[in-house]
Amino acid sequence: MKKIIFVLLGLAVISVSLYLMSTATDLDVYLSGPQNAAGDSLFYIDTTGGLHGAGTNTFTGDTTLSGTTVISGAATLSSSVTSTAKRIKTAGYCYSITQTGSIVPTSEMSIIFTTGPTITSTCALNFISTNTYTDGTLFTLVGGTGTLTLTDDGGLAGSGLALGAATRGIGPGDTLTLWLNKSIPAWVEISYANNQ
Repeated sequence: MKKIIFVLLGLAVISVSLYLMSTATDLDVYLSGPQNAAGDSLFYIDTTGGLHGAGTNTFTGDTTLSGTTVISGAATLSSSVTSTAKRIKTAGYCYSITQTGSIVPTSEMSIIFTTGPTITSTCALNFISTNTYTDGTLFTLVGGTGTLTLTDDGGLAGSGLALGAATRGIGPGDTLTLWLNKSIPAWVEISYANNQ
């Protein structure tokens, strides 16, 4: 009789386990951290493999994240973060740059293409808008085709550029790195390389 009871109990445990594995319900891991009005934890593990957090969640000690990690909203880091992966910059492209037009870089490394073989920018409304980007933004412009000459704000009022020289020519392979300082406000030259 005892053997039959143990067998039945074993089958019941297996059935419950299989049921839980086959459903997509969420399993809550209750923490001492934030909870909603119903008392449910705002941090839980989905049976489909997702790790979810809402509100303020604190991780202490070593935390390893593998796969794709998506952070929506603001994230605050109070200590150093170490990455063992290679950081690959995806280049953006700025096409059809004209003599009087400004550009809108979409990547921290942007390859620029002019509408002609040689263009001297006369854009006096910020070559790169100082209002569109966050203070401290860093861009590296890389010459693609044609040569674009930029002028310091001292020589072209309103260009929004604080260059290390009166002008900078960006031809194929040349690079100009600019940093946005909104207290001026201007894009300040960090480095320039004439690789032609």
